[in-house]
Amino acid sequence: SQRDGQEDRGGLAVHAGSHGAAAVFLTVPLGSPPPVETILAWYRTVRHATGLPVFAYNIPQLTGYDVPLDALETLTADGTIAGYKDSTTDPARLAEVMRRFKGRLTVFAGSEELFPHARDLGVHGFISGLANAFPRTVRAVWNGDAAAAKRIVTLKEAVRKAGGIPAMKYLLVKRGFAVGDPRLPLRPVAPAARADLDRLEAEYGAGL
Repeated sequence: SQRDGQEDRGGLAVHAGSHGAAAVFLTVPLGSPPPVETILAWYRTVRHATGLPVFAYNIPQLTGYDVPLDALETLTADGTIAGYKDSTTDPARLAEVMRRFKGRLTVFAGSEELFPHARDLGVHGFISGLANAFPRTVRAVWNGDAAAAKRIVTLKEAVRKAGGIPAMKYLLVKRGFAVGDPRLPLRPVAPAARADLDRLEAEYGAGL
C-alpha cells in the first residue's frame, strides 16, 4: 500500500542515518507520472522521518519521467530538499535547473557525457559511476582538462555497450578488487564484450 511504502522509505532513511549516511538521495515513484501532490508527499514523508538532508534524484531513464520542476520549486521553498542530482542526458534540462536553483540547492551532475557542460554551468560536483574505474579521468574533467572531457565520452560509451554495471565490475575485478559478479537480473559480461573492455583497458589503463 502507499502507506506501507511511505513507512518503508522513512524507515530506510532512519536506518541509513544510524549507520553513518550523510544524506538521502530519493527518486520519484517508478512508473507513470503521478499528480504533483503525490510527489510532494513522497519527499516530505522521508524528510519528516529523518534529520538527514534529502536530495531529489532525477534519473528518468529508470523512473520513466523527470522530477517536475514545479515540484522541485515547492520542495525547495518549503525546505523539504537540500539538493538535487540530475542524471539525465539533456543539457537543456540541466541548464534550466541551474538557472532556477543555483544558490538555492546543492546540485550534482550524474551523467558523465554532460560533465564538462555541468561544470561550466556551476554544479557543485559530480556523482559518477564511471569514477569507480576511472577516477582520475573524472577528476581531470572537474579540473577543466579538455582531453579528459573527450576521453570520458569514449569511456562512458564503451562501458555502456558492454552492459554498464557488469562492465564496471569486470574492469574492477581485472584490477584486483574482489567485487564479484553482478546480481540478477544483471548478468556477467559476455565474452565478446570482455574483449572490447580488455582493449579499452590496454589503451587507457588503470591509471585513468
